[in-house]
Amino acid sequence: VYKRQEYGDRAEKGDAKGTLAATKDLMDAKKDLVDKVVNLANQTDDPQQKKDLHDAAKEVEKVFPNFVRAAKDTLEDPKNPEKKQKMHDAARALKTAADRASDAAVPKNDEKAMRDAENRIKDAMGRIRAAAQKGDKPGMQKGFQDLKKAGDDFQKAYRRRRGPIKFLPNSGEEDPMSELKNLWKKFGVNRDKLLDDPKNKKNFDDFDGWGNNLKKAADRAMDQIGAKKIAPIQDVEDALNRVEDGVRRGDPQGVTQGAKDLVSKSNDLNKLAADEPDPKKRSELQKALAPLKDLVADVINKAKDSLQDPNNPEKKKKVKEAGDRLRHPLAQAKNIVAPQPNRRIAEKIAKAKADAADVKQANRGNEPNKVRDAINRLADSARQAGNQARKEVKDAKGLPDYKKQQLEGVAKDLDDLVDEIKKVDPSNKHHVDDVTDRINDTLTDLEKAVESDEKDDLIRAKAKAKSIMATLKATADDMDPRSLLDCAQDLSGYLNSMMNLSMDWAKEQGSQGPLTDKAKAALDLDDLLRQIESTPVDNKPVNTESLDSLLASLNDLNQPPSSKVPQAQSANPNSFEEVVTEVAKEVTRSVEKYKGTQESKAIADSLHQLALAAKAGQRQQMIMAGRTIAAHIAQFIAQLKAMSDRVASKNPMYQDKLIRYTHALKNFATQMKILITVKASSIEKHSDADETLVSLTRGLGAQMTEALTTMDIVKVTILKE
Repeated sequence: VYKRQEYGDRAEKGDAKGTLAATKDLMDAKKDLVDKVVNLANQTDDPQQKKDLHDAAKEVEKVFPNFVRAAKDTLEDPKNPEKKQKMHDAARALKTAADRASDAAVPKNDEKAMRDAENRIKDAMGRIRAAAQKGDKPGMQKGFQDLKKAGDDFQKAYRRRRGPIKFLPNSGEEDPMSELKNLWKKFGVNRDKLLDDPKNKKNFDDFDGWGNNLKKAADRAMDQIGAKKIAPIQDVEDALNRVEDGVRRGDPQGVTQGAKDLVSKSNDLNKLAADEPDPKKRSELQKALAPLKDLVADVINKAKDSLQDPNNPEKKKKVKEAGDRLRHPLAQAKNIVAPQPNRRIAEKIAKAKADAADVKQANRGNEPNKVRDAINRLADSARQAGNQARKEVKDAKGLPDYKKQQLEGVAKDLDDLVDEIKKVDPSNKHHVDDVTDRINDTLTDLEKAVESDEKDDLIRAKAKAKSIMATLKATADDMDPRSLLDCAQDLSGYLNSMMNLSMDWAKEQGSQGPLTDKAKAALDLDDLLRQIESTPVDNKPVNTESLDSLLASLNDLNQPPSSKVPQAQSANPNSFEEVVTEVAKEVTRSVEKYKGTQESKAIADSLHQLALAAKAGQRQQMIMAGRTIAAHIAQFIAQLKAMSDRVASKNPMYQDKLIRYTHALKNFATQMKILITVKASSIEKHSDADETLVSLTRGLGAQMTEALTTMDIVKVTILKE
């Protein structure tokens, strides 16, 4: 997905060099995805999943050339709005195909997966009992294999559903999964005893009692998160997905079967509402599901219409829009029967996506007033979705910092897009569609951020970081400074995510027994990333020598430096070199005035060395100075943290100030280190790039001065040193 995004961005900017560089990465990513999906399809015993995986792989192969052709056309004429729109549509089709391949590999409807696994547990238990009574050992062995697989699937689905943003347990509530784990520890003993002597009544009774306890624990786990009530709603969602998949792939048989299931499963929800024991919930549920029949009919009618004209992209879009309208009452129903943080956010997201569908529909007409009304509704619901995410993040206990930042970042993106769409001219159809599509994509990003677990986030962070690195390697010399700075900020954020996630995952693996090779690799990755970020691990000293392979890979820095030193430029009081010198002097004055530490003095000295190297055009010296600055800042940050701990109980306000300085300084250090490396790889004068670095350097100087001032105040007035 990230390769697709970067490829399209390069083409839209008319960047032939960047587009060509991205082509190989994109093709490799596509091949890797298809190979993995096909391999998984060949391994699964589930016929429906096998078909879904093969269909998903074929769809990726089908839409991929369309996107490449559209990007090529856009590259040839990047200002042509029709070509840009075709490329956006092709990019969205490729993204959808990749997402559906991912969903087929790892189904996201965990409550449905739990229910289905529990049914398989009950079925396997019944077959084992019957086989034992007949003395049929092969039948028993097959039953035990199926029982173990169903139990593993149940636990996996339950673990995916649990989590700070997905589930908030009641105070003092016992986790039924602990009971399940203890029961599964006895699985092998009960199995072996029954296989050894199926006719032994005690062996049979022991197994039977164990099995009954297992089913009760599974029932409690499902009741705890409302899985039994959520699963029927997810049945409708699955049927809707199959209808949409069939339309996209031009598969009439898939659409027909999906439509039958859609009607049947949506009718089952009437029973769900009627059986709800709480009168208030029953009334709310019936109200939410009232429009379901008409919405289902609309999806099916539009699907039929699309199949009659399978090459018409507008008709396919209408099916997707009808599906988004149907998903809103389904999300409402889930939040009514089993309210949880993730479901409250999901309901807001579904409402915004339904409003986005209304904007697209209104935009096909010629009534700007209707478009404006639809835009206003979308703006309101999209902002509510972001705000709901913020509220749940604030209320969630134990939510990792990276997840808070991830959700806040997507919510901020939504705010920016809402501000943009409110200013859109409703008569400008292309602009309305473009911003609406971007809001839809960002709502999907929010949805994924809420539902993803640590493993998903680590994979996503790794993919995004690799994509950014590839972009910088191929195009940094030609990139505008704002894009360069954005890349540096993004890379810093994703490296931080990888750093925290890899350590958490490895520790979790370690708590379950001896570390596997993968867990050891995660610890190695964490150690490397912490070194890249100049952060000590368990009080180990920062190893600045081993950090730099990643930064060096931003551009080809292994080539020998030019023997020609650039001629001196004319004096410019705002040049990068002179601003670095000015900031170095400013920090030195602050160190002397406020009796700063040796580490803060070392930062000033390193800034001075950076200025000298930049003036002389000395690449390697610039890179070394950038690394040294980052290392000294890391040590200075450690001192700020130590001081903040000392004042925590005495003055929380100053503790908060000191902590905020550590975050700001860390960001400045990471971004400067990356940008200095990129600048060193292309030493010729670039006024825009210099302007970006000038801004960063001045910001670093200001933060250092404020931090030194605050430290002096704390020492004198609070710690009284």
